[in-house]
Amino acid sequence: IFYISSKLICVKWRLLFFLMTVFSVTCFSQDKRINTILSTLKNSKADTGKVRKIASLFYLLTKGDVTPEISDYASEALSISEKSNYKWGIGISYYMISFCERANEKYQQALIDDSTAEKILKETDDTKNVGRSMFLRGHIFADTGNYPEAMKFYNNALETWDKIGNNELSAMCNNDLGSIYSFTGDRNKAVEYIYKAMQISRQSGDQKTLAKSLQYLG
Repeated sequence: IFYISSKLICVKWRLLFFLMTVFSVTCFSQDKRINTILSTLKNSKADTGKVRKIASLFYLLTKGDVTPEISDYASEALSISEKSNYKWGIGISYYMISFCERANEKYQQALIDDSTAEKILKETDDTKNVGRSMFLRGHIFADTGNYPEAMKFYNNALETWDKIGNNELSAMCNNDLGSIYSFTGDRNKAVEYIYKAMQISRQSGDQKTLAKSLQYLG
């Protein structure tokens, strides 16, 4: 019994070390890129190029990273895009604004702005970011406890990304679907989606998503 327990403890600590290493390296790299973009934005001209830089910043963000400064950049991106009649910029700006609103728990307005973003991005044939809008809507519904709607939009996002073969985003979405099924008590479905995420992330070498899968399974 002692031998088996010791072996399990060893596996547990190895897994914990792996997760800590992956998240530490990823967070450091991500923070560095965020800081680089933020520093270049300060001296950027108010044009469509600045809008694209702001969008690049948002692709690196998680909910906890949203600051008033970043919210201001999202609003500035919308202002620049509207003045320039830059349709893609308007769509992505509404997505970014909705992202910030969700972080600040302004869920109703976030749903409105995200719906606007999805509609405009569809008109510009930006399938990848249409999926991001659907995914964000899933997060908003998950935050407010509406799990059936969360599943619906996560599945819509997953179907969109699967069609264009975006493995990174598909794996991430499978993880979150697994998490939602876990919240609703359907452990079998949860494990099914998390294992899908693990398989995709292993094939693509996405260590961050793989680590998240292991965390969810734990």
